[in-house]
Amino acid sequence: MDALQTLADIAEIIGAGATVVLTFIIFDYTKKRELFESTAQIQTEWQVHNQIILSDTDLLAMETEMHPFGQITSAETKRMYAYFLKLNLAFNSWVGQSLHVDEKLATSTINNTINCLYSDRAFIRTHVFPRGYPHGFTQMIEEKWKQIEARGGKPLPMI
Repeated sequence: MDALQTLADIAEIIGAGATVVLTFIIFDYTKKRELFESTAQIQTEWQVHNQIILSDTDLLAMETEMHPFGQITSAETKRMYAYFLKLNLAFNSWVGQSLHVDEKLATSTINNTINCLYSDRAFIRTHVFPRGYPHGFTQMIEEKWKQIEARGGKPLPMI
């Protein structure tokens, strides 16, 4: 009877431990999911903002005048806002990777963006990155640009 009680106690401890682990996993996933959803919502709002700027010549002129990182032309402001639209898609994919979104889709989206922006990276470093992209995201892009350079300018695979 002592053996049965010992086994019952062990089973109870294992069950309690499993419950704690499962609770932590669910909590962690929920926290990451909420972060992703709020990030995606913010990015959606920025996409709308960027499209409005691009579609209104007065707002575009105002953005050109207010640019905080040196003088740029109206055409460069348009280019910058087009890059914001592209980078925001890659940013959502980058954030989503921590939630195990479709890895191939995320990588393909990121690589496509990086391939498209590679030839204008000096402009992007000066005028786009400082406008609020997290360091980890811009570092990832810089590392992938180095991979393109190492490949002789050949684009990254789209998977």
